[in-house]
Amino acid sequence: MEKDKKPDDKKNKKDKLSNKNKKNTKNEVEKLILEKTELEQLVKRIAADFDNYKKRVMAEKAELKELYNKEIIKKILGIVDNFELALNNTENHEKFVKGVEMIYSMLINMLSDEGVKAIENNDDKFDPKIHEPIMTKKGDEDNKIVEIVQKGYFYRNSVLRAAKVIVSKKKNKEDKKE
Repeated sequence: MEKDKKPDDKKNKKDKLSNKNKKNTKNEVEKLILEKTELEQLVKRIAADFDNYKKRVMAEKAELKELYNKEIIKKILGIVDNFELALNNTENHEKFVKGVEMIYSMLINMLSDEGVKAIENNDDKFDPKIHEPIMTKKGDEDNKIVEIVQKGYFYRNSVLRAAKVIVSKKKNKEDKKE
């Protein structure tokens, strides 16, 4: 009988080990499921937080834009007020002209304060980065600015509007004979 007990003992030990392994595996699976659930909840919270962050940033941007627009409008209203004053004094030509010149100066100063500067054409050479040719005229040189039809402007370091210019085109030999 002792022989019979030994194999049973071995079987029981194996069963116990197997049951223990199953319990350990079951515990590990439960832990992993719990961990997975916690991670899913964390991802959902982070996604919700990020969505709320995006909404908050967009709202703050809209609010800043609104404040900036109000400030610009206030400046423009001051200029509108001066236009009204000038228009109410049209009988006196000198005062009217002086008023319009003051308004122009105010507007240029406001633009300058906002970073807008006129494009200066110091060398009278055509530059496609800052000039837009609208016409050519025959002249002694190629690519020389003959006339500025409409001023161009920079906004900080970039071209806001290119200057519209008339550019010279060198006369051909045939043109000189005529």
